[in-house]
Order: sequence, then structure tokens, then C-alpha cells
Amino acid sequence: MSIGWVEREFDRRASTYDQSSFHVSLAEAAARFAAPTVKDAVLDVATGTGLVLRSLQTLPAAHLTGIDVSSAMLDVARSSLPGARFLQASASRLPFGPGEFDVITCVSAMPYLDDPVEAVREWQRVLVRDGRIVISVFTPDGLTGPTLLRRAARQHGLMVDDPNESTSTVDAWREIAAKVGMRVVRTESWTLALPSATVESLLKPQYPFGVRNDLRDATSDDLALVRVSLGELIATTDTWEASVLLLELREDG
Repeated sequence: MSIGWVEREFDRRASTYDQSSFHVSLAEAAARFAAPTVKDAVLDVATGTGLVLRSLQTLPAAHLTGIDVSSAMLDVARSSLPGARFLQASASRLPFGPGEFDVITCVSAMPYLDDPVEAVREWQRVLVRDGRIVISVFTPDGLTGPTLLRRAARQHGLMVDDPNESTSTVDAWREIAAKVGMRVVRTESWTLALPSATVESLLKPQYPFGVRNDLRDATSDDLALVRVSLGELIATTDTWEASVLLLELREDG
């Protein structure tokens, strides 16, 4: 995925990002799950506005580091958490030496990584010997709205792939971890109720995650059929939620 696109997209969203109760609540849940000590040096990868690090404010600010590709997001992070260190950098090319961090967190960023294995290998490089990596991923039906959209599209022979699919299960992460000599040692499920979505909001152009999305090139007749099916699914859906998996990785052995 183009880093330039990701940077522009999140620069655009920086001023309103913290207004999302989902992002704030998930950051708090991930911070509780990670539970670093006051002695730990923590790196938050794809930190955005620093929500995870801001949820760790009982730790010394000097122990907290965040990296992101979006300069506008980092500006918000710096103003919200003075004393912490925030740098503009890619998640897969970290500007740090080996063994600088005890805990690394990465929340909600997996679809933006071209190669999760490459990214985890780079994170492992900057960890201390017994360090930990804590990540969050959406489960296979992680967001109700996009899940309904995929179902409605399939009813008419159109595919909208899930950008989270390759990293959405514990088994997937066991395979990823094993490739870099790590293992999944702990997991936790987390859910949050969300407001219902509308047909038009779900049919807006999806982020270019590099996955198949037949709706981009669908005919007006096909889109009309999808709108009807999606409306029917929305009308019969009572539960709207985000479903997330939190995982901790450690070196094997």
C-alpha cells in the first residue's frame, strides 16, 4: 500500500480522529491488555494521535514513544501528551537500534501494512530479549456494517474482500509469529456496540487496501440491486458492534 496515500488520508482525519468513541475505547482496552510497568520502554506503532500512549499516562512520559506516517496525527499526539517522543516513520522501517523497547503496541493498523511478517520482524528487532508485542485485529466479522455490505454484494455475484481477513484469527497470528521465531502467548476478545449504519454510508468508496472491491466498477443496475439487498439486511440487523481480538506475542523458547 502506498505510504503517501495513508499519510494523506490520516492527515485529513487528524482533527476529528479523537471524536470517535470506538478509537478511544479500543486504545484504552489495548493499554489495559498490554499493562506495561513503570520501568518499561513502550513503542506504539502507527500511534495516530497517541491514544494508546495517552491511556498509559501513569507511566513516565519519557518512557513512551510513538511513530506514525501522518505528520498531522503526530501534531495532535504531541500536543496531547507532552514529554513523550513522537517520530514520523514507517511501521516496517523503524529509526531505532536493537533492544530499545520492552513493549511494542500496534492497534487497528494491520490493513495498512503491506507485509505483517516483515513488520513484526522489524518490531522484534527493536525489542529487548524478553520483550512483548501487543496488537489488535478485527475478527472475521469485525465490523457489522462492512460485513453486511460484503453479504449484500455476494447476493449479486459481486465481491468485496475484507482487508482484515489475512490477520483476523489466532491461527493466522500463530503462523505469522512462527515465521519470525515468536509465538502467541495470550489473547482477549473485545467488543463495542456501534450505531447502525445507512446504505449510502456503507456504499461510499472504500479505502484502497489493495483488496478486491467489485463495487468500484459495478454498473448502476448492479449497484441498485446491492442497495436493495443492503437495505433489507440493515433493516433486520439488531446488533451493531465492533469485534476485536487482542493478542500478545513473545519470542519462542
